[in-house]
This record gives sequence, C-alpha cells and structure tokens, in this order.
Amino acid sequence: MTFLKLFQRCEFMIKSVRYISVILILSIAFLTLSGCGENTDMAPQANVNLIQNAMNISVNNKTLDTKTLEAQMGAFSGEVNTVYEVLFEQPTDVNTIVLSEGTESSVRSFAIEAEKNGEYVRVYEQDIIGSYRYCAFDTITTNGFRIIITEVEKDTQFNITSTEAFFIQRGREEFKVTSYALGSDVYKKEFFNSGALNIITDIIVFGLTSFDSEGSIIYNDILVDNKTVSGKDALKKVIENVRGFAGQLKKQVRIHINLLGPDAVGTFNSWEDEMIAKGDLHALAFEDNREKLVASVISLVNEFGVDGIYFDYEYPIKSNHKKAFGNFLRELKKNMPDKILGAALASWCMDLSRSAIDSLDAVEIMAYDQFDFLGNHSSFESGVSAIEAFIEQGYERKKLSLGIPFYARPSDQGAFWYSYSLEADKLGKYKNFVTGPALSAEDKCETRYYNSYQMTYDKTAYAYDSGIGGVMVWHLNCDLPFNNEISLFKAISDSLHSN
Repeated sequence: MTFLKLFQRCEFMIKSVRYISVILILSIAFLTLSGCGENTDMAPQANVNLIQNAMNISVNNKTLDTKTLEAQMGAFSGEVNTVYEVLFEQPTDVNTIVLSEGTESSVRSFAIEAEKNGEYVRVYEQDIIGSYRYCAFDTITTNGFRIIITEVEKDTQFNITSTEAFFIQRGREEFKVTSYALGSDVYKKEFFNSGALNIITDIIVFGLTSFDSEGSIIYNDILVDNKTVSGKDALKKVIENVRGFAGQLKKQVRIHINLLGPDAVGTFNSWEDEMIAKGDLHALAFEDNREKLVASVISLVNEFGVDGIYFDYEYPIKSNHKKAFGNFLRELKKNMPDKILGAALASWCMDLSRSAIDSLDAVEIMAYDQFDFLGNHSSFESGVSAIEAFIEQGYERKKLSLGIPFYARPSDQGAFWYSYSLEADKLGKYKNFVTGPALSAEDKCETRYYNSYQMTYDKTAYAYDSGIGGVMVWHLNCDLPFNNEISLFKAISDSLHSN
C-alpha cells in the first residue's frame, strides 16, 4: 500500500470512528458503566472482529496480506460482481457483518454467503451500504463467508472502507416491542388472529382519544359494520380484547392510550405556518389549561386501568411551544409517578429541556417519513442517525425505542402511505422497493420503498445490540399474519432469537 493510500485510510478512520463498530463502542460504554453499578445485561457479550483472526482474505480469488492495515480493516474495492472472501482456521459462529463505504454510496445491492458443508449458501441480501450498514442474520457455524457486490451505481466503482464480522449473543431479557394499534382495527376480535401478540410487549391504542385546547379529553366515535360505536365504549372493548388474547397466550402486554392534541383548521401559506398554528393550540392546553389537562389525563388512565399514556407531538417548531410541552410533561409526571409517561418524537422536535426529558419514561423515535438521496424513506442509516441524535441530546438509551414503519412511501415523497401487507409478495424476504403502477390512482410515482423482512430484522438487531430499550412499530394492522414467513413481526422475533 502506498503512503498516500495509507494516509487516506487513516484519515477515514479518524473521520468515521463512530461507524467502525457499534459493538466496540458499546463495550467501552459497558466497562465505564459497570463501575457505577449499572446492569451489565445491557452490553453485548462479544466484541471481537472475527476478520482480524482470519486465516485467508481474498478479493476475486486474489489473496491479500492479512497483516496489512487494509486487510485488517476489511477494505476492498472494484466493480459489479466483485467477491470478497474471508476464511477461518476452524468453524466459527457468525451472525452479524458491518460494512461501510465511508462518505460515498455506490453499492445498490449486495449479498452475503456462508460456507456450509463445503458449499456456499446465501444468508443475506440488501440494497444500500452507504456510510454504515449492519447486516444481521441467523447464527451460522461456518469456515468462511463471502460478500458479493451484485449491483453498483451506473458507470462507477465501489469502495468498501471497512468490513467487520461478529458473533453476538442476544440474551437481554427486557427488550420492548411496542406497536401502535388503531382502535377501529383492534375493536374486532378476529383482528388478533395475526398472532402478533406473541412478540408484542406494549400496545399503544391510537385514534380513539384526543384532548382540546381547554384541557378536556375527547372520545372519537368509530363506525363498525355501518353502526356508530362511541369512542368510550370502543376504548373499553379494545382494552378488553387485548387483555383477553394476552391472557390466552399467558403473557402480559402493557396497554397505553395515545393522546393527540387539537388540530389547526384553515388554509395556510406553508407547512411552518400550519405547525405554528397547531403549536399555539397545544400551548393553550399545556400552559393556560395545564392543571385541567393533567387532571383529565390522570382520570382517563385511572378509569380504564391502563399502564400509561403517550403523546404524539411532532409539531413544535417554536421554542415557546417546546417549553410549554416540557412544562406540561414535568407536571404530569409529578402527579402520575406510578404510570408510564411516553412520547413519540422526531429528530426535529426532540430538543426538550433536561427536566422534560427526565420526566419521560419511554420515547418512541419516529425514524420514518424521512428520505435519503435516492428517495428511500426510513433507510437503515437514517435509523442509526436518529438513535445517535437522541442520545447526543441526553436521552437515556434504555428509554428509547426505534420506530420501524410497516408501510411504504413513494420515492417522490408524495403524501401516500401503503401497508406492507399489500405488496409483501412482491418484496419477498430481502427486497425493499417495488416498481410499477401505484396503488392509488392519484399517486403518479411508480417506485415505493418499504422496510422488508430483512430490513426489519437488521433494525431490530441493531437496536438490541446498541443497548436501547426496544423497537416501535407503526402500525399493527399493516403486517401479514404472524405465521407468514415474511411477516415483519416474525422478522422482529427471529432477530431477537438469532443465536
């Protein structure tokens, strides 16, 4: 390797140290926290990069010197159909491979194969690598693996700047799988035939309750079989259904009520103007009528005997609106110490005060409806970035859950949402995007991006291994039945039991 190339590699290592290995970073964090009496179960049980102990590394059958910095980092480059191969001295357990293209993104699809009984079998496929890609799969005992770059951006070469391989034992008991559930869906008992409660630990009932600027709770009626059911009766039935099916499974599922606030009515010149108008209405409830709203929320929680209350508040863009929300959270938690207080927040509105952050018991990261340079919503890298942003803002890892969308968005960022179940058969296990006529006549975009089985598996594994509290799903009724091989709830379950 020339001095220039060596300098470039070292420069990249400095610039992208946060991407080298989430496992290594967490291990350091674990050593620090363990001296403070923290629970050691939060840390991964393995942090050895298996490539550093490889017997042989080759690119397109050309053997590399394993002692070089480039080989130790797992760096390789080339064109489409390039094969990077790692061989071990003895059978080795592997279930996670971490890849990076540094600051570039040329790879459009790739595959991982592992040696089994003298032959290579495919264990993984995905699309983008980019600056950080966490590839998780069921544990396989193998003498080696290979990475095949199956597609690159037109007329370009790719440059993988680092490759790492791990065997990670996932044995932490408390990991939340939270799902939002539309009240109108859960009202019908037959809905639970999906078996999703096998993996769900927390359900947030959505759409049946809200609050107004005066601080009062509003129940939203629903239509069932052409008959109107009051929101209050519907909420009672939904809670009864969840508890009944959880009881049949002999497991406990925590139930929470989601509260949306007042909506702004009228025509606005911009999104910002609409958000400010909505924030003003929320601030009336949070500040002027705070005492009444606190009492109303506590009464709601006690009447229905639920475990907690959640606020879906992605609207504040003015500092005084965030301050009003934070003051309300602090006051509510002080008067509701034994119940769970949660919020779904996006990266653009999570900069609350320290006291407000501390008041929250659970935070659902809305890491979706955000698009990358290819028009893909909720990419893997966007999830990683969202987690890092919340942690840097001061949120506790164990309180965070990474949001995973069970729906697609069109690549032109149009205002259309399509349930995963509608096109899951076109995706299979690995594919994230569908090309073809849209499912809505008004949608003119012919490319839609989902989070497939494998993407969901990867995000769950990363969330678990990085030590955050869980994953969150929007929403329950978008998935296939749990016993379907490409059910997304099954992907979460498989990921958590991958070793």
